[in-house]
Amino acid sequence: MEKALKSLLVLLGMTIPKTHDLGFLQRCLPNNLRSRLIEEIDLDDLSFWAVQSRYPGEDIDASLSDAETALVTARQVLQIIDLDLTVLGFTLP
Repeated sequence: MEKALKSLLVLLGMTIPKTHDLGFLQRCLPNNLRSRLIEEIDLDDLSFWAVQSRYPGEDIDASLSDAETALVTARQVLQIIDLDLTVLGFTLP
């Protein structure tokens, strides 16, 4: 998710912030792209799990429901970014 959001920022010629915070990256997008992601998806919850898995410390157990919800959210975000890239003239193989 982080890489997909950052790649969209790169293609838009924007500065890439050094963060793993998906909600922050979401808010960095221009309004015309960001509005779709904000209206449809809240990345702050997904960001928690992304950072937690990258920097384990306190072990927080994810339930099967947590994993399923994160997977659905990730797929939705990738689908929206794919559509945004198509609108911008980029296509994925």
